[in-house]
Amino acid sequence: MTSTPHDGSGGSPEQALFADCVDLYERTAAEVTYEWPSGRIGPYWARRFMRKIKTDHEETTPSRIVESVSEMVCKPAPQGFGIIEQAGRLDLSLELLVLDESTPYHHLFAPDVVDAAADRMDVYLARQHTVVADGPTLRSLQERVRAFRDERDWAQFHTPKDLAAAIAIEAGELQELFLWQDRDAQRATLESRSEAVRHEIADVLILTLAFAEITGIDLGAAVEEKLRVNATKYPVAHAKGLSLKYSDLPGDRG
Repeated sequence: MTSTPHDGSGGSPEQALFADCVDLYERTAAEVTYEWPSGRIGPYWARRFMRKIKTDHEETTPSRIVESVSEMVCKPAPQGFGIIEQAGRLDLSLELLVLDESTPYHHLFAPDVVDAAADRMDVYLARQHTVVADGPTLRSLQERVRAFRDERDWAQFHTPKDLAAAIAIEAGELQELFLWQDRDAQRATLESRSEAVRHEIADVLILTLAFAEITGIDLGAAVEEKLRVNATKYPVAHAKGLSLKYSDLPGDRG
C-alpha cells in the first residue's frame, strides 16, 4: 500500500500537500464508484473535501491546509474513508499522505496527527485480515480453492453461468436438510446432521470463492460495499424488527 506520489518539481511543502490532495480527489473520482442514497451509481466525488482544501489553499494562510488535513485525520472516520475502504482503495486515503515520510510536508504534521493516521490504518488492516480462532483468511481459502481446481484441470469448466448454477444447487441441498421442519425440528437437525450442514454450507462458500476467482471480484470489498448499500435501504429507524422489502418500509427514508 503506497501513497500518492507528490510533485517534487518545486514550491512550498503546503503547495505540495495541496497538489497531492487534488490528485487524490481526481483519482478517487476516476477509480471509485459509489451507490448514492438515490440509487444512482457513479463516481465518488468527495466534493466537501475538495471545497475545504481549495478554500484553505486560496483564501487563508499556507499553514491552514495542514491544519485542515490534521483535523480530518484526527476526527472519527468520515464517510469518505468508509467508501474508499469498501472499494479496497486505501491507497487513496488521506491518512497515507500524512504517514508518507518521503513527502516534503510530512514534518508539518504533529506527532499526534501521525499517530492518529497510523491508528486508523491499523484498524483498517485488522479488519482486512481478521481471522477467527487462528483460522484461515478469506484470501487464503480462495488460494486453496484455486489450487484444488488447477490440480484437477477444472478451470475449463468454471464459467460464471455454471458456477452460479452450482451455487444455487448447493444452496438447495442445504435447504433440503430443513425442508418442512418447524423450529424445534430445525434445531434437532442442526444437532443430528451437523456434519451434513457444515459440508453443504462449505460447498456454497467454495463455489462462491471459485466464482469470485474467475470474475475478479474482491469478496471482502463486495460484502462491505453491499452492507453499506443495505444500510441505506434498511435504516434501523424504519427496518428494525420488520421483514419487509425496503420499498415497503414505513416512513420517509429520504
